[in-house]
Amino acid sequence: DQDSIENYIQQLQNLETRFMLSPNRKQVAIWIQNRFESVGCQLVKIDSFQTHTQIPVNGIYYDTITWQYNVSAIMPGASNPDQIVIIGGHYDCFTNNDPMTLAPGADDNGSSVAAIFELARVFNAMGYQPNKTLHFVALGAEELMYYSSQSGAGDYAERCVQNGDDVLLYINNDMIANEPENENWILDVMLHDLDVWTTLLTTDLTNKYTSLEPT
Repeated sequence: DQDSIENYIQQLQNLETRFMLSPNRKQVAIWIQNRFESVGCQLVKIDSFQTHTQIPVNGIYYDTITWQYNVSAIMPGASNPDQIVIIGGHYDCFTNNDPMTLAPGADDNGSSVAAIFELARVFNAMGYQPNKTLHFVALGAEELMYYSSQSGAGDYAERCVQNGDDVLLYINNDMIANEPENENWILDVMLHDLDVWTTLLTTDLTNKYTSLEPT
């Protein structure tokens, strides 16, 4: 629903900043947890992890260790609950101005978080029960992953390995509202050498059910 998507993105912008070093980072994670619950998700949790971040911003050099947070909503599978499909995207944002006070990130990456909320809402509204377990995941600490000792995706992957999870597929959404100047919307599908099948399937479904142009 277009109104739902726009509403989620606006609410994410209203948080003013989702910068990973901002003091409100735990409150942002709790807000995301509440949104998952508001769309009908019953198994929602916040996982915390530490990361050491070193980065210069506007003449200030940040060298700090912080707690960061991933938020996940789990929809158990009916016939194959031990097999997992993950749909995720990062919720943190960064700007070159003053990210401590303003980093609203509508496109990067509020658009993807909004899509995850909407998928969860529609599936719950339909009473849909997947055969395999679905994880809807909003990841923290991704924008500065190259300046930090740990990212949200890295922590989530490590937990899956430690738990012995049978992860079949991870779909990462990033900047899905990135409209080019000529307004010719495309779907940029990034090919992974280990998962050509998923790329081909995505391209086929895009051609079949949407007006988007996959590249």
